[in-house]
Amino acid sequence: MNALKRLRTCLLAGSVVGTLQPLQRLAEEPTSTARDDRDDFDFEIGTWKTHSSRLLHRLTGSNTWVEYEGTTIVRKIWNGRGEFFDQETLNGRAILVRFFTSDITSNSWRFEQSFSDDGGKTWELNWIATDTRVTDESDKVH
Repeated sequence: MNALKRLRTCLLAGSVVGTLQPLQRLAEEPTSTARDDRDDFDFEIGTWKTHSSRLLHRLTGSNTWVEYEGTTIVRKIWNGRGEFFDQETLNGRAILVRFFTSDITSNSWRFEQSFSDDGGKTWELNWIATDTRVTDESDKVH
């Protein structure tokens, strides 16, 4: 469950970044050609059953993965969305963190997280989650 809380915290931080990025682009581009990307991640709003695989020991060359099952609830906050990159510290080393979403449909999507300890030259995939929309009321978390 801590992994899901961390993901939500990172997505929240990414939303803040996403809020600021369109403002920067508006200042750089003519208003008539600026793309409004505030709704780019609205596909994720709802209640989802999630299956995750996470690399147990990251940036160590490990091939040991752990599996998670859970429920994720996503609500719209503010009016911003964005591309998700983060700079963190892992075992005393500065690393970059990248979040990526793909295979987006109205009922499912895939999330991947990767770490880089060489400034983004190489990335180690360490977390994969596939979310499917909950449609049965009994499956929802209240």
